[in-house]
Amino acid sequence: MLHSSNQQLTLAPKETRNVEVTWTVPDTLALVGMRVKAATERWGDGEQMVIPVLEAASPVIEAQPFFIDPGEEMTVTVPSYSENAHITLETCENPLWYAVMALPTIYSDNDKVATCVAHSLYAQSMAHDLAESHPEIANAIRSWKGDSTVVSMLQQNPNLKIGDLMASPFVGVAQRETLRMRQLSNLLDTTKMDSEHERLITALGKLQQSDGGWTWFSHPGCESSLYTSMGVLELIGEQMLITTDTSDDELNKMAEKGVLYCDNMISNMFSKGEKIDYLDYAYVRSMFPNVEMSKKNKAIHDRSVKEVVAKWKDRSLIDRAYAAIVLYRNDKKDEARKIAQSLREFAVTDNQGMHWENLQEGYAAYYDKVTLTATMLESLALVDPRQDEIAQIHKWMLLMKQSNDWGSSSLAAHAIYALLTTDPGNNWLTDSLGYSVREVTPNETIKFEKKTHPQWGAIYSAYSAPMAEIQAFKTDDLSVTKNFMRYNKDGQLEPFTTLNVGDKVQVRTVIKTNKDMDYVTVTDERAACFEPVDQLSGYRHADWAWYYHETKDSQTNLFFDDLQKGTHVISYDVRVTAPGTFTSGIATIQCQYAPQLTAHSAGKQLKIDNK
Repeated sequence: MLHSSNQQLTLAPKETRNVEVTWTVPDTLALVGMRVKAATERWGDGEQMVIPVLEAASPVIEAQPFFIDPGEEMTVTVPSYSENAHITLETCENPLWYAVMALPTIYSDNDKVATCVAHSLYAQSMAHDLAESHPEIANAIRSWKGDSTVVSMLQQNPNLKIGDLMASPFVGVAQRETLRMRQLSNLLDTTKMDSEHERLITALGKLQQSDGGWTWFSHPGCESSLYTSMGVLELIGEQMLITTDTSDDELNKMAEKGVLYCDNMISNMFSKGEKIDYLDYAYVRSMFPNVEMSKKNKAIHDRSVKEVVAKWKDRSLIDRAYAAIVLYRNDKKDEARKIAQSLREFAVTDNQGMHWENLQEGYAAYYDKVTLTATMLESLALVDPRQDEIAQIHKWMLLMKQSNDWGSSSLAAHAIYALLTTDPGNNWLTDSLGYSVREVTPNETIKFEKKTHPQWGAIYSAYSAPMAEIQAFKTDDLSVTKNFMRYNKDGQLEPFTTLNVGDKVQVRTVIKTNKDMDYVTVTDERAACFEPVDQLSGYRHADWAWYYHETKDSQTNLFFDDLQKGTHVISYDVRVTAPGTFTSGIATIQCQYAPQLTAHSAGKQLKIDNK
């Protein structure tokens, strides 16, 4: 028995009255049983219930990430944290290996869509070629075979994360990524790779029509499509330009037929005066110089190159990158360098590296930023390479890999290839991953020596503190704030100093992120006086972000598959259910793919009147 009391009350018929009991709640109990009985001389009634005891303290995780550029050294001093803080140092001496681990090993089995087959063929050929042409990659893959620690980033370091993976919507994603990583050894299995390559070549051949073009979809009556055919040829051409094996006769024959089909279609369109995208045609043609052109098509091609020279300024940034490549391959290198200079002028260089803010314009809106940036990197590296710029683009791409899942597609293979082939010293892979996690002490000094490749890491502090005393924490890349607004009688939101029982309140979480992130979790600890208006969990949409909203007994959780760079305002409504002074816990946000990207709001006290 923790507490017992009696009160004398006189109630009028149909009268309702609140009864208050004051007692000290021990902090050693998780649950308290309460029994209430009301009785007269003749009648009595009562009830009993179990009430959870919520801690007045919150678990807190803070992190200070750092990045070390190639050729630089750094000394990191561990800050002084609270006495009960558990401090952890996470380091990676060569993060390029994280990109290598993203090599695709699972390919689409959709053999009825030409572009899907072409992307799978590109991914398979690129991944296999990279593994075979870089002995360091082959050796690493052999060492990873059977290694139980080679798992998805979502499954690593659960003690550094705010949530449980098994209680999140990300379980299936983690399992698929781990499966893909465990199958990296297949890239070294020549028999399996040859069989998969043959399957994809056969599927692509079935989709090629008698006129040499590819139909978009395998269905009776579907005809060849110039748009589809040029898309397939782009992938085949890029594959042929960069893979070491060019002896695939079947693929060469298909490509030649496809190029001649495009020549004929462009020639007919030119004769009819139809609109032609000269850049697309010139780019595809620049990858197949050995396929002979007719005299008419040679004239159209020359005109295409002239059109690129004259009108590249009217193009989007990604089209300018392709234009520079086209002009460079057609021996117009001075014009190509002018375009490269234009690309530099639109670039942004900050703590994230060198990148472009507005690449996803027009058709490019359907492409991933990393893939588009890889194309920009290849264009600059080919036309007018400057090692300091290349290093900064590498930095941006690696930091994007840190917080994003590149999936299992040709886009991942393209990005990895761009990173490896534009390495100025061609020695990034000479050092291993060098990943480690260890405990450190306050004021400890850690020195990182110079490397020919980037390094990164983070210092984590995990501790518990009274909710009301917790101060907001943010990083350069991420912040979260939480505030409250009350609905007035007209349903309009207004600020307040004191709340009343029965008030409807909006809990508003403002998230600001300086980079795109995948698999983000937000935990919002509710004050004990708040009861959510919407008790059901489910998917929601706000500020161009889709997320899963989960309502728990004492907190609200938000799960984002992907969270785009920018400011996002997420809100939900609660009712005030009890009077007194309460502490609202903190809202914490963390990228589960890169737990060093974390932030939290401050704790806040709320005063509730019984009116």
